Amino acid sequence: MKKVTQSPRILDVVGMQGAQRLLDRLADMLSKIQKALGEYLERERASFPRFYFVGDEDLLEIMGNSKDVARLQKHLKKMFAGVTAIDVGEEDRIITALHSREGERVDLVQPVHTKDIRINDWLKGLEAEMKHTLARLLGMSLAHFQKMDIETVTPEEYMEWLDKFPAQVIALTAEIWWTNQMEIALSDGKGVEGVEKAVSATLALLADSVFEGTNLLLEERRSRLW
Repeated sequence: MKKVTQSPRILDVVGMQGAQRLLDRLADMLSKIQKALGEYLERERASFPRFYFVGDEDLLEIMGNSKDVARLQKHLKKMFAGVTAIDVGEEDRIITALHSREGERVDLVQPVHTKDIRINDWLKGLEAEMKHTLARLLGMSLAHFQKMDIETVTPEEYMEWLDKFPAQVIALTAEIWWTNQMEIALSDGKGVEGVEKAVSATLALLADSVFEGTNLLLEERRSRLW
């Protein structure tokens, strides 16, 4: 490199003694480094399969900044659909909540610790806690929904339920209720007229609420029920 700096003309460079052997050796070293790097990234992806959703450059940035949780936020949406940001403490680096693109905030039941923990491990912990939190919210949503008489519920009561839980939980609650009601109706041999009546009442309630001044978040949750 010193010789090239002193005499940068290409004809002088190619004429240097041993230049070809040096270039071949450097190319071989580069090939080995690239192979080792590829194997390293593959091991990391095998350890946490959601890493397959990000490219090599992004994964290298993630691994290189594993202690800077805030800096990794931009990559979360690639690994976790629907998650655009997290709430994390600056000092303790504890993750306490998730945020969606629509502006929903979901507080984790059990905060996820990241300090002095390998990134693969705390990401696994975050993934598990997402499922745990949503499962807990689903149970609460079902309990709340079952207390309502869908045919006589007031708009205020219905909107209270709609405003209390994430859109994903709202949609799943409605699907579970519908499936359960259909199974009961079919097993009793009474037909599905009762379920149809309840669904029609829900759609009418949702249609009426469209004309009310609701925020975009409620609009998103309501759209899941159409």
